[in-house]
Amino acid sequence: MKIRLGFVSNSSSSSFCITGIYRDNWDDDLDEKAQEIGLYTSCGEYDGMYIGLQFEGMGLDETRRQFEARAKELLVKIGIDEDPSYYCEGWYDG
Repeated sequence: MKIRLGFVSNSSSSSFCITGIYRDNWDDDLDEKAQEIGLYTSCGEYDGMYIGLQFEGMGLDETRRQFEARAKELLVKIGIDEDPSYYCEGWYDG
């Protein structure tokens, strides 16, 4: 069996998978703050916004709960006090 870690590319699109939160509206300031501390942001449907950690950044010795706790700590640093209970996967055009 083959396992692929990281992004999977197919010409002009790539996939992503995060644990984090979803906002109904895109916020440029929040996007900037998130990226400065290493959070991933992506556009959602209808101008929404995903914010979280990509699963490819999960440590080999880290459990899922530890990974979620790390995502929560980073979200709190940018003013979001929600549990990162949103699991998202999708693609974006390159």
